[in-house]
Amino acid sequence: MALFPRVMDVLTGAEWWRRSDGELADFVRLFARGESQCAAAGVAVLGEAQSRGLPAAVGAKDGAGWFRGLVPVTPRVARARAGLAEAFGPEAARNPDLAPTRVAFAAGDISVGHAGVIVRTVDAVEAIPDVDPQTRTEGQALLLATAGEVDPAQLGRAGLRLRHRLDPDAAARLAKDEDGQQERRDGYLVQESTGMWVLRGVLPPVAGAMVKAALDPLTAPCPPPTGPRTTGPVDAVRRRPARSGRDGPGRPRPGPLRPALPRRRPNQTDSSPPSSPPWPLGWSRKGPGPAWRGVWCRRSSRPGAGRVGGQPAHGGHVGV
Repeated sequence: MALFPRVMDVLTGAEWWRRSDGELADFVRLFARGESQCAAAGVAVLGEAQSRGLPAAVGAKDGAGWFRGLVPVTPRVARARAGLAEAFGPEAARNPDLAPTRVAFAAGDISVGHAGVIVRTVDAVEAIPDVDPQTRTEGQALLLATAGEVDPAQLGRAGLRLRHRLDPDAAARLAKDEDGQQERRDGYLVQESTGMWVLRGVLPPVAGAMVKAALDPLTAPCPPPTGPRTTGPVDAVRRRPARSGRDGPGRPRPGPLRPALPRRRPNQTDSSPPSSPPWPLGWSRKGPGPAWRGVWCRRSSRPGAGRVGGQPAHGGHVGV
């Protein structure tokens, strides 16, 4: 055990850029197997701690709570590890029914997610009436063989199909069994570091209806604001811009409340400025209008005025 930190330091400090493409692929598979083996060892340690009563000694509710007090993981991860530790049992009292899964997990052939799916499926199959031990053993072997080809989510769907095949009337029977529904209750509400809340749960019909009634008002669409409406992009197009001068500061410019197009004269192109005020909406001496991305200013009548480098300083189109 004392060499474990040194081995990890050597692995994390290795110069992987020196390795070939084939070697990198081999190392990825090797480390995935090693990760599963480390997880199996951690589950075994947790099982031994639970058998000694360490969670109860420190006031923890169960092994998952004790595990979360030592390692900052989500409740889902803690329950999964504690569930595996309880299912496999401590070293002195191993569960013989799950021996194939425990051996494959310890060897790194399956991940912690695969092991959890197989354990939950085996427990569900054991609760099915009229299923003999040989069928349960064959079902576990089938799941172990499938785990090497699919991910845990796909394996979970395969286990669910196996349960439905062995017990097609399970849903109808559970709908009539209120005690069974109460036993299957599960859920948690956790606030993340971002401030967001994560809610997950499995509730019986009555409890689910109560939670739904409490959450429905929170998920309803927000009503429109009743106060004065602020000026937005649409309002800017529909209203003419305000100007200072003879009309007074901040008063709206007279004219229709609709965007006006530039007035064209003979031989006038889109790049020519309007000849005389009032300029239509979007053409302003002060700045760009809301409907046109450009600025037009009047030229000075004095020769050479307003020119920079021989070119008009104003009077041309300025892209914004």
